[in-house]
Amino acid sequence: MKTECNISKNNSISFQKLIPLFVLFFAASFTVSGQGWEQLNDSPFIDDHTNGFGYEGKAYVFRGIPRNNGNGLRNELWMYTPESDSWERIGEFPGPPRRISIGDDWNDKYYYGFGIGNDEFLNDLWEFDPSDMSFRELPSCPCIPRSHPSLIAHNDKIFMGAGSSAQGDLTDWWEYDMNTQVWTQKEDIPGERRHHMFHFSSGKYVYVGGGHVNNWNRWDPETEEWTPIDNLPQGRVAGTQFNYAGLGFILAGDDRFHIHVPDFETFMFFDPEVEEWDYLPSLPNGSRWAPSSFLIDNYLYYFAGLSDIISGDATMWKFDMNTISCAPPNGLNAMDIDDVSANLLWSSGTDGLGDTLLWRKLGEADWNRIADAEAVFQLENLEACQEYEFQIIKACESKTSSSEILTFKTDGCCVNPEIRVDMVTSNSAMIEWDEILAAEEYSIRWKEIEASDWNTISVNEGSYELTDLDDCTEYEFQIESICNNDDIEYSESAVFRTQNCGACLDLQYCPVSEGFAAQYIFIKKVGINGYVNESGNNNGYENFDGALAEDIIIGETFEFVFEPGFVDDIFPFGLTAWIDLDGSGTFEESEIVVTEAQVTEEITREILIPDNSLPGLTRMRIHFSDESDPCKEGSNFIFGEAEDYCLNLLAKTTSSEDLDIQNNSLELFPNPFQNTFILSDKLNSKKIYDVKIINMIGEQVYRDVNYRLGEQINVSDRMTSGVYMLIAENGSDKIELKIVKL
Repeated sequence: MKTECNISKNNSISFQKLIPLFVLFFAASFTVSGQGWEQLNDSPFIDDHTNGFGYEGKAYVFRGIPRNNGNGLRNELWMYTPESDSWERIGEFPGPPRRISIGDDWNDKYYYGFGIGNDEFLNDLWEFDPSDMSFRELPSCPCIPRSHPSLIAHNDKIFMGAGSSAQGDLTDWWEYDMNTQVWTQKEDIPGERRHHMFHFSSGKYVYVGGGHVNNWNRWDPETEEWTPIDNLPQGRVAGTQFNYAGLGFILAGDDRFHIHVPDFETFMFFDPEVEEWDYLPSLPNGSRWAPSSFLIDNYLYYFAGLSDIISGDATMWKFDMNTISCAPPNGLNAMDIDDVSANLLWSSGTDGLGDTLLWRKLGEADWNRIADAEAVFQLENLEACQEYEFQIIKACESKTSSSEILTFKTDGCCVNPEIRVDMVTSNSAMIEWDEILAAEEYSIRWKEIEASDWNTISVNEGSYELTDLDDCTEYEFQIESICNNDDIEYSESAVFRTQNCGACLDLQYCPVSEGFAAQYIFIKKVGINGYVNESGNNNGYENFDGALAEDIIIGETFEFVFEPGFVDDIFPFGLTAWIDLDGSGTFEESEIVVTEAQVTEEITREILIPDNSLPGLTRMRIHFSDESDPCKEGSNFIFGEAEDYCLNLLAKTTSSEDLDIQNNSLELFPNPFQNTFILSDKLNSKKIYDVKIINMIGEQVYRDVNYRLGEQINVSDRMTSGVYMLIAENGSDKIELKIVKL
């Protein structure tokens, strides 16, 4: 059903609390401020996923997701006036309140819809006419309801596709005809399912790309065909975009792994004539996640969105689009820096007649000038351990433009190198570092964490092997560069633990894909027998293997307590827990010990440790999320949080009448092991056994028919890492042990 209504000021609506969901991480890049960007007054809100457009000298904006928790979904409509650089709330959107919606303008009207409402995904579409402040509901899409799809209004049509739904990401593609008011499904967008992609139009074509997928395409509405285009922005997500002068522009956002794009990639455009991307002056303050933008009279306005994991950026900026005909050089960087030279890089675009390089040592008054410099320029005859700066001047036909100034430092300073710890065994560790140009040698020292005295030695190369260490012990290591004239202190400690602790500490378990909204949905408390950990929010994942491991008896049950944590709304997410019962370093489906579809309050469960579990220190992983895979990686981030714990699985104590049997049973040390191990019994006898090792598919990989207890067995060249069965026989005495090779 279609409805029409007019907006009035100061209307009130009821809000439901909303948990904003996002993942945002910083990318490491050099820092520059935005050349050509003019700062305005701060915007009155810092929300993400705001939508808006310019019309007759003003802008109209649908407010996005609020960052001040608890104020619910927004239906607010705001107006921005550039003459006074001011904002005014002018009314409300009459449709259902929503978040992560989408909109675009065509012929002085704005088309807005989709998103997530109070309890469901939406597929509605509305037309807003700023000339009389009226809304008209259009036919809803006969498609799967969704949030943050692509939506482009172009040539009296609306093209919409992909996005997130209750069934996951989508890849479909739809056309809405404004004249006939009919939706028609077209050929799917090529590539994988995606959401939060970029989109724009030019001429008769529509362009769609990114969305966690390295795939950019052009849609031809006449031939209804997809054609791949230059994939320079790759899987980029969660920015803002617009069309101007036949070009397509994208601003801000993250890469496909939700890490902020580098500064020089924050403002780019696609030229359909040459089918190439180019760079424009970097955004001030770096990239943001889900910001907004609009155009008024050839000026671009940029605001809102998230600058880091928990906070937004209220600063608002303005850019003169008339300057793109001679856009300043961008993407300045200095690479391959040594003590006397550096390679200078920049991007100058295709509209200039030549670049002039200006450079100088920091603090000097005069610039050195190099005309017609190439965009990769080797600067030579520099001084060691000095700061320099450079700038690029681009000449166009009728004007020039200047880049930002970038500062770099030459090598040759006496500094301590970064330490890497590798190849850690039960009694050794290899320490490595990149050698420092100014260092003549290095003083290194190490000790147990709790010890007071250091072991010290001088070396003249970039590595050293520590030996004669104790197993399952934490050590700290420091390094000091010894230079000709400089005296510096030892570095901060690198800490490592030797092996033979057990699977929980010795093995490398799969990483956790951190929660998408961990600060609002998390693990509040975990109890294991008498151990209670009120951990609270840990930003998606925490490993508590440093805590005292609880002793759990194999063949018996233990009490497991779990309490979820929520900020504002309660989300009934699933709880899954695994225990690595065979000490293999992997979490298997057969090792799931707790599975609950919806958990909203504290629960207590009894967990049984199977009789065939491997004794020793092993790991327990707890997921409170919408994801049942404990090792899911890549772009498919989960909602919620995960935590890891160590459990010490103990063999069941035997009765006094079974003492003789216990004393005659065999033990393997260490287990897990690397290359060697020893078999012994409780009586430390020297009995002879026929020893066989069988892999998991039944193949014999080792045999010694005359093995004497207490002697070392070396399997370094016969077995790869994994789980095996050891069978030792002495007449009628037959012992089977599950063993793990690291």
